[in-house]
Amino acid sequence: MENNPVRYSDAELLEFKEFIDQKIETAKEQIQSLSNRAENISESNGNDGDWIDSSSNMQDLNMLYAMIGRQRKHVQDLENALFRIRNKSFGICTVSGQLIDKRRLMAVPTTSKSLVAKMDIPEKRKREAVERRKTTSTKTPTSFSRVIKRTGGNPMSKPVVAKDNFLDQEEDDFDFEEMNNIMDGSLENDE
Repeated sequence: MENNPVRYSDAELLEFKEFIDQKIETAKEQIQSLSNRAENISESNGNDGDWIDSSSNMQDLNMLYAMIGRQRKHVQDLENALFRIRNKSFGICTVSGQLIDKRRLMAVPTTSKSLVAKMDIPEKRKREAVERRKTTSTKTPTSFSRVIKRTGGNPMSKPVVAKDNFLDQEEDDFDFEEMNNIMDGSLENDE
């Protein structure tokens, strides 16, 4: 009989809860900071009549609003992790039912899959896609993200279809802190 625990102990769950509470607090502070920046840009937009600055400000605003949206989703994911802690299901892989490595949970506390399960899912999708292609007679893709047209050569040649790999990535992989550091540097340099 294996001696694998079915879940993390109450003491470990408390440790995770404290860690996630800190993450939530930091994320909410970042949302407030981003919101303040967006408000400042909105107030200064159009006051000087320079349409080039206005256009740049609009791009900055759009980026800030996107970052605010991502941070809000991140807070929601962290709150969902707290819910799993209360249910004592935090750290249990939703695919395999095994415990997720503690280092992974500390790096990505919003995850619900072990690294092995996460890596196996894209492989399984690829196998299923190959099987679907074998069983269907259609040889054209049913959907694609964008078409890249060739600029030279034969104008009658078919366009190249490019798939966006980032669509397959999970939210777990996005580094909000790094993105905020990048934004902090870029906005300070613009002023």
